[in-house]
Amino acid sequence: MVFSISWFKALWTKKDSFHYRIYQMTGLFPNNIHFYQQALTHKSVAVNDANGKSNDNERLEFLGDAILDSILADFLFKKFPYEDEGFLTQMRSKVVNRKQLSQLALDIGLDRLVRVDGKRHNVHSSIYGNAFEAFIGAIYLDQGFVKVYHYVVSNIINQHLDICALRNTETNYKSRLLEWCQKENHSLSFNTSDNPEKENTFHSYVVLNRQEYSKAVGHTKKEAEQNASFIVLKHFGLLADDK
Repeated sequence: MVFSISWFKALWTKKDSFHYRIYQMTGLFPNNIHFYQQALTHKSVAVNDANGKSNDNERLEFLGDAILDSILADFLFKKFPYEDEGFLTQMRSKVVNRKQLSQLALDIGLDRLVRVDGKRHNVHSSIYGNAFEAFIGAIYLDQGFVKVYHYVVSNIINQHLDICALRNTETNYKSRLLEWCQKENHSLSFNTSDNPEKENTFHSYVVLNRQEYSKAVGHTKKEAEQNASFIVLKHFGLLADDK
């Protein structure tokens, strides 16, 4: 039997140590524990170093968000070779919405390691989802892209996400767009027709205040309009609760 260096390191590490808990969670023994400590430090308990730089997890959250998007784009592109850009974008959005990321953090036990001032912040908000993204950023910096990709696919997607169920979960972006337009007194309509570029598909434009936005396609008129609505919502930053 061949044992990895990480296995030997873990063997000699105290079972209750932070190093070992990261190893248990990832299967990877941390090379630079500082990345993980920072990833799990909320700004409510952060301190500044001698240069005035905070040790909170917001920069790692930014990095982890980009890394996670890249991994999911590659995974979904290969998983669904016949689906269009609108479908892939919606699927990725379903995975990385704030509620889903917070649940993933709970699933892997990340919430037990997050350092946060619970008296000042609601632990049921986006704190754990943000920490999850920062954690992905920490793994990337510590282990490289190949290992963080393997971790996300093997330990997160395959163990904690039902991609087929997510695919069948309908998010009514058209309804959300309509509600926003009614609230803000914007006129809204859809220009939807057969797609001349591909048989048995439709394309749709959102017409907002007489201006066309976002061409999107779908296998049905309803799907095309949902995809177009999603793009417009993203364009105007109206999916902040999801992302």
